[in-house]
Amino acid sequence: MINKLRSMRFRVLSLTTISTPHRGSAFADYVFGQLGEKRVTVIYSVLARLNIESGAFMQLTRKYMQEEFNPNIPDCDDVRYFSYGASLTPSIWSLFRQSHRIIEQEEGPNDGLASVRSSK
Repeated sequence: MINKLRSMRFRVLSLTTISTPHRGSAFADYVFGQLGEKRVTVIYSVLARLNIESGAFMQLTRKYMQEEFNPNIPDCDDVRYFSYGASLTPSIWSLFRQSHRIIEQEEGPNDGLASVRSSK
């Protein structure tokens, strides 16, 4: 995204991301697979009527990241990139227990939102 910045008043030297799903998330794929595109479209239209932005979740799918975002937003040669991922086992009461299980089956170790592999 740095290559889309228009200001020339500064120079970006580095970008560090933390638990960012650079290659998408198996959990987003799962949600869209379970709900189906038609239901997601209905949910998005209801959210839009409530003036709630909702498009970002679709941008977390592995397909979107691999076919749309990553090919169109190349790294800048003069910027240093760093990324950190994490993995944990959520407690039985954690809101991330189900998403952790889904991501672990598809992508391996994760923090309940992004896999370590996708965070690299």
